[in-house]
Formats: sequence, structure tokens, C-alpha cells
Amino acid sequence: MNQGTEQAWDVLIKRGYPGRAGGESDPVYPDSAVKVAKLLAESNLRVAFEDPRADRRYESHHSIDLVFPLLVFAQAIGPNLVASGLYDLLKAYAPLGRSEERVVEFHVKFYPDGKPKELRTKMRTSDTLEAVRALVEGAKDTPE
Repeated sequence: MNQGTEQAWDVLIKRGYPGRAGGESDPVYPDSAVKVAKLLAESNLRVAFEDPRADRRYESHHSIDLVFPLLVFAQAIGPNLVASGLYDLLKAYAPLGRSEERVVEFHVKFYPDGKPKELRTKMRTSDTLEAVRALVEGAKDTPE
């Protein structure tokens, strides 16, 4: 990115999903990608997809597991916002209760202190929320 130009997104939804890398000739996304994009946009985050709408292909996952798209948060988004955004997303998408035992699989990349960090999970919803809650706690001491 050239200095002086503003990035057009806060969160980029990459092609593919955990366990399934999409290539340039295979712009595949999990069917959860659109709902995830809408939930992130409701949190006032600018969301973009790696591929234009007309080129995207969605795959359904008819299972109890929740498969999220690959998310990249912009470097300008601080760790507090990343952590709270992930927590809110999980709570909205997979409320606790009967879904507590569902497996959540996601891969998120963000940039605390300007260095890339990745969070990958494939755990029960309650355990995933605990992992994100720990990320929130760790980010509280980090200035935005």
C-alpha cells in the first residue's frame, strides 16, 4: 500500500476456510461468510471479500460444526477491537446453550504491535469463547 492512501477495509474475508485453502482459480468461501460479513459490518467495521461477488462460490457445511471464513484484520485495528469483535461475533453466531458443544473452527490474522499474529481454533463453542476471552484480557493492557 502506498503511503498516504487509505485502506478500504478493516476486515478482509479471504478465500478458503480452515482446512480448505482456496486458490485463485477456486474462490471458495464457507456459506457462513455472508452472515459473518454482515455481523462485522454491524460493529461498524468495513468488510471486504478477497474476490468480487460474481466470482465467489459458497460451500455449505451440513454438520453441527461452525466453519467461519478466514479473517484478516487491518493493521490499524487494535487488539482490543479484534478481540471484542471476535467475541461478539461468536456470541451472535453461536449463542451458548444448546450450541455449547458445537465445534467452532476459525482462523484469524491480526497485527498487535505491528507484527502479524494468528489465532486458529477448532474447539467447542464454550472453549473457543474462553480462548477469545483470554485474548480480550491480554489485549486490555495493550494501548490502541
